Formats: sequence, C-alpha cells, structure tokens
Amino acid sequence: MNKPDMDIEALEQRLRRVSPAKPSDALMARLQAARPVADKPEMDVESLEQRLRMALPAKPSERFMASLEATRPVVRRTWRMSHAWPLATAATLCMAVGLAMYHRLTTRAQPAVVSSLKPLESADYLLGGRELGLYNAPNGQVYRIVQCVGIHRQAWKNESTSITCNTPEQRLLLIPMDVD
Repeated sequence: MNKPDMDIEALEQRLRRVSPAKPSDALMARLQAARPVADKPEMDVESLEQRLRMALPAKPSERFMASLEATRPVVRRTWRMSHAWPLATAATLCMAVGLAMYHRLTTRAQPAVVSSLKPLESADYLLGGRELGLYNAPNGQVYRIVQCVGIHRQAWKNESTSITCNTPEQRLLLIPMDVD
C-alpha cells in the first residue's frame, strides 16, 4: 500500500471512534419540557405556563425600545386635523351626489319635447342592388328578382331640436318584365 491509502485508513479509524458531544443541561431541560405528555392524564397549570413562556419571543432590549421612541415622529392632533378630514369627505360626497342628480335630470327625455316633435322628412335611399334571377309565375308573367340594400331615413323637428334616424334595410323586389 502506498502512503495516501494509509492516511485514508487512519482517518477512517479515527472517524469510527468519534462520538457526539453531550448536550448541555439547559438544552436537555428545554427538550424535556417541550416533550408531548400523552401518558399524563392531566396537565398542571405551572407546566403549561412554563411551556407558554418558552414559546413566546424574547423581549426587546431597553436600548432598542429607546431608539424606536427617539425616532418616532411627533404628531400633534389639532382641531383642524381631527375635523378637516371628515368635513372634506362629507363635502366630496355631497358634490358627487349633486352631480349625479344633475346629470340624471338633464339627460332624461322630457315628454313635452318628444310630444312636440313634428315629422320633417321620410325617405328611402338605394345604396346598391344585386340581381338574383328570374321567376316564372303560374299565370305566365315573368318577374326579375332583385335584392336591394338601402337606408330608410326619418327626421323630426321642433323649435329647439331635431332628431334624425337612419335605419339600414334589405328588400327583395319583384320587377315585372315584358317578354316580347
């Protein structure tokens, strides 16, 4: 065997002889206190309080608490601060309700305006047509079938306003033809 192999064997023998260190008494006491007590029929109050004390975080130091107190800003509540926010909120709410009511009243169609409208114009405008074919009626008459696309326009007016309505339409027209 060469030298590196012997070093490894010696290291393995030493590792086999190593044992873990004995835990401290304080750690063992904490572990014993934290062990669940399923075999005890009832728990006394003192052991329960001791467990609860162990579960709570540690109290911060006095120096840390003093540094927090020193860095906290001082806020003085004055009459303006304690009453200004609720008053501003109430004023904003009143304005919002007032604007909503004003908008609702001004956008509602007035029946007097609608009833005073008079028809001004009614017209049909042809935008395009497409021939679909011919139709022979039982009486011997021949018809041309045309699909028409257009707009039906209606307009109304009174002394203060005018309203126009454009409605798209599609129609089939039967146009009689003279076959001679």
